[in-house]
Amino acid sequence: MSLKVVLVDDEDLTIQLLKHLIDWDQYDLTFVGQAHDGEEALRVIEETKPDLVVTDINMPKLSGIDFIKRVKETDQSPLFILISAYNDFHYVQEAMKLGCHDYILKPIDEAELDQALNKVVEKIRGDQHVAALVKNHNEEMKKHYLMNYLYSGLPMDLVMVNEEDYAVDFNHYAVLIFKLQYHSIEEFNKVGHMSQEHVKQIGQLLTQALAGWDHIVFDYHQESWVTIVSGMTPSDMGELSKRLVKQLYNQTEMAFHACFSHIYHTLAELNQGYEEAKCLSRYTMFLDAEAVLGFSYNIDSQQFKALNTQGLLKELKESIEQKSYHHAKKVLEDLFTVSKHINPEALDMIYDTCYQLTTLIQGTLVATEPLEADVERILHTTYDDMKRLTDIKQLQAFMQEMLYVALYDHDHHEERYSKLVRDGIRVIKTKYQENLNLETICDEIAVSKNYFSYLFKREVGMNLWQYLTEYRIKKAKQLLLETDMKSYEIAFHVGYENPSYFSMVFKKYEAMTPNQYRQKNVI
Repeated sequence: MSLKVVLVDDEDLTIQLLKHLIDWDQYDLTFVGQAHDGEEALRVIEETKPDLVVTDINMPKLSGIDFIKRVKETDQSPLFILISAYNDFHYVQEAMKLGCHDYILKPIDEAELDQALNKVVEKIRGDQHVAALVKNHNEEMKKHYLMNYLYSGLPMDLVMVNEEDYAVDFNHYAVLIFKLQYHSIEEFNKVGHMSQEHVKQIGQLLTQALAGWDHIVFDYHQESWVTIVSGMTPSDMGELSKRLVKQLYNQTEMAFHACFSHIYHTLAELNQGYEEAKCLSRYTMFLDAEAVLGFSYNIDSQQFKALNTQGLLKELKESIEQKSYHHAKKVLEDLFTVSKHINPEALDMIYDTCYQLTTLIQGTLVATEPLEADVERILHTTYDDMKRLTDIKQLQAFMQEMLYVALYDHDHHEERYSKLVRDGIRVIKTKYQENLNLETICDEIAVSKNYFSYLFKREVGMNLWQYLTEYRIKKAKQLLLETDMKSYEIAFHVGYENPSYFSMVFKKYEAMTPNQYRQKNVI
């Protein structure tokens, strides 16, 4: 940015000479005003807000020294170069005490002026750079505090946040999440190998697309970009999200879905908005939903309660049928995580879901012989009994105990995963050498792609494609140690059509190339 300069001297000839001698282009300077006495100069500085003032000491109405003192009393902070026909050390000393940067004598020497300008411009640029760094650091810290509260919802994090520090209106805002999707091994690997530059590019695309609205885009986190947008109607947000999902795919060849919360009106509700959008995002995968879901756009509160209940009950039912205590316990924990910031209207949904779960469990226990006291108590539990548990923590403890009584002994002797996941793993282990994709696996075990992806990650703790990749690498390591096959032959054998890509994936997991692994481990 060009630096603004004001020239002050009671002699117009001196001002014209300075205009001529200063190399404006070399130092990227712009002449913005002039004055012939100190009082006029004060008005010009107030109007133009210069970065540099070149001023004479001896002027009518207000001397150069008094002029500088008056400027220091304002909110302006230009640097000064003094010019005088008198080599008076007293003047120089006083001027330097006031923060004057340099001092030159008349008649003005071009080389001396150039040297003074060089020093003062260098100082201004340096000060501006430091100020920019400090400002950027402060902005990043403010964003960090807001991000902590967004994710945690803890009052101790909210204390660090002052809503006036942010470029969004917390009287009318929503949380909008853009989450990466993948339905093939190629898409999974593309997500897993995204460079920092690629991540930054997507963040910039979002920032540019939201430029017409007050917004904050947070850094990439858990395969998502979380944003806060204010001033938009749900309809506007839905249509913008559709355009963005399409634009992101066209520019990155990566699939996204977008989900946004209700409109909220206080900063204290920020974490609730985030949990709401995150939960909605989770169920876009589960229910084969469209690319954009948003409250008061294509989802209302009643639909969302049904959507949550449908998804959770389906998972819990399958866990109970499979006698999988650990998986059922995980789903139950998710249910109560969602309830952490539950509003009174939605609280009944938690009780309704827990009671439906209770009836499922009662169905598994009804034939139990002999009836132990804990089992009999569960069998006689009614909806009214559950409603008397007015504390959410009491309700959660009761449900956990019920799952333990009904399922733990069975689960203790059963395989860890549900039958669907075990069947999927069987397909991977028998067909890992082929060009596997999600559709092939799901067709073989007769399940929807989105549901299986969701279930697999929940039970196994990693994505399907990550599991397949790790299994292929495991088999490749066995072949490297037990055979004389070439690296490219092993790549083809474990399902990679591109040996170079296989080497890159292998190095990511093992921190060395296939050949280096063989040399290190084969005796």
